[in-house]
Amino acid sequence: ARRVEASVFVVHGLNDWNVKTEHFAGWWDELAKRHVPRKIWLHQGGHGGPGNNASVTLPDGRTWTYKQTENRWFDYWLWNVPNGIMDEPTAVLQREDRVYTTYANWPDPAAREVAVKLAATDAARPGTLTSGHRPKARVEQSFVDEGRTIHPDTLVADPDAASPNRLAYLSPALTDEVRISGRPEMRLRMAIDNKPDANLTAYLVDYGPAGSTAEPRVVTRGWMDPQNRTDPSRTRPVKQGKLYDYRWTLEPKDYVFPAGHRIGVVVFSTDQEYTLLPLGGTKLRVAPNDSEVRLPVVGGR
Repeated sequence: ARRVEASVFVVHGLNDWNVKTEHFAGWWDELAKRHVPRKIWLHQGGHGGPGNNASVTLPDGRTWTYKQTENRWFDYWLWNVPNGIMDEPTAVLQREDRVYTTYANWPDPAAREVAVKLAATDAARPGTLTSGHRPKARVEQSFVDEGRTIHPDTLVADPDAASPNRLAYLSPALTDEVRISGRPEMRLRMAIDNKPDANLTAYLVDYGPAGSTAEPRVVTRGWMDPQNRTDPSRTRPVKQGKLYDYRWTLEPKDYVFPAGHRIGVVVFSTDQEYTLLPLGGTKLRVAPNDSEVRLPVVGGR
């Protein structure tokens, strides 16, 4: 980033799981520190563009398509055409209803990190997410890694039922919509009981109300190797049965959880789509009352 002298126009799909959102977001942040002129256009697609005719209406009432915006960016920066593009909002983002809107920047400057605590009162039943006080009961919960043979869709399903292969934690039904903008961070106290290493995966999920038949929607996800808990480039052995504190970020996201829905965190080991695939049988143990997820909530707590 320190060698970039050109202006930068980032275009990316929020649901691209090939080139992931962190692949642009880390660079975007560094460019900001160096005051590189930037613009960003985020759409709800995957590994592709938004389509030339995708359009956004600016606060002043003018409407531009994506292709017009791209052309105006080049007109200004290559040909010095005074078209006002640098006076427009920096971020264009397609919301879940497929309507484009504008923001002053991305992540949203109004986002504040909110610690949402994991809690459980039973060793087997799904736990809860709370921004208030945890229950006094302190229990540990365990699961067995079978991600090599069980697809993540199965591990995310049925969050209100106990599963031997994952742990789920759910908020109460939201009384209002909640928007996140940026990087969620998982902070998990966990032990590997019978192996020297394991995969570690967390999914942030949008669940419907209790009893709903709506399909869960995976909002974002993230992974880490416990042996690299302090540094991605340094391997430190894990002592079997010992609880460690692990921290890792999930892929950056901008998402609105609707009112009435529930925010869910699903913790498991091997992710069939994104990690190595060891043989099953690894036993993992979590201390939920010492764990939390930190969400970049627009508007804060």
